[in-house]
Amino acid sequence: MEKKITLAEIYRGFWECRNFELKHYWQRAIFLTAFLTGCYAVYGSFVISCITSDKGVKCGFVVANGIALGISLVGLILSLLWIMMAKGSKTWYERYESAITAFVDRYGENNEVFEND
Repeated sequence: MEKKITLAEIYRGFWECRNFELKHYWQRAIFLTAFLTGCYAVYGSFVISCITSDKGVKCGFVVANGIALGISLVGLILSLLWIMMAKGSKTWYERYESAITAFVDRYGENNEVFEND
């Protein structure tokens, strides 16, 4: 005999998916923040080492600008990735919120179905 999925399980599943998306949004944000901070630090230390004349890196104008452009492009790509992930995460979060609202509107939150586990 197959076990049927109850309304309470569906309701809890919506909440679990919503909480999962919210938790992972913050994990991705912290992860990308660390990489962007690293890009800023590398770029800043590179510029400082190129500016100092005696002890720093002595490189040509074209090489210095190429390296700075490369570091900036990595930061730009990570920033765009962060924006796209945030928008996608927010879309799924809102989708689960609206599913929970529609579910409660249809079946009611205080229904006896949710109490029978």
